[in-house]
Amino acid sequence: MTEQELLAIYASIPTARHCEGCHECAIRCSGAIRIAACEWRAIRGYIERDIPPATLRRVLTEDKTFQIADGICERFCILYDMSGRRCAVYPVRPLVCRLLGHVEFMPCPLGRIERVLVDGPRIMQRYAEMDLRTFAEWFTLAPSVVVARALSGGEEGSACPS
Repeated sequence: MTEQELLAIYASIPTARHCEGCHECAIRCSGAIRIAACEWRAIRGYIERDIPPATLRRVLTEDKTFQIADGICERFCILYDMSGRRCAVYPVRPLVCRLLGHVEFMPCPLGRIERVLVDGPRIMQRYAEMDLRTFAEWFTLAPSVVVARALSGGEEGSACPS
């Protein structure tokens, strides 16, 4: 998949807000989300231009651990704003995040999105052909001075309670 094809897919996903900020889908924003190079560039640019340094530091260093069930924990995406209860980079979020609620295998947990993209599996198969890496891997390959500054002196999130 090329960057142009990816942008065309972005354009095909309905942008109307179907939710009222319930954040029920946020549990799917967990783990080390893999993104394409062009998505990392967009995220890095957005972070450097649009997120105040103090906010970025807070988001990147807050504890992302949440308990799914008794003794079972998961970690939200490093870019999920726990205290703001939202994605810190929503306007430039990667494809997998844009597809939440819009494909049959990641439906809206409250059923608020009626139009589902029928070719979701094909889109994800094509996306998987791209060079996908985690936020941490892209940061290592193409660092951001702003992110590095925000992380310097930051604290690690706490481990899942035993």
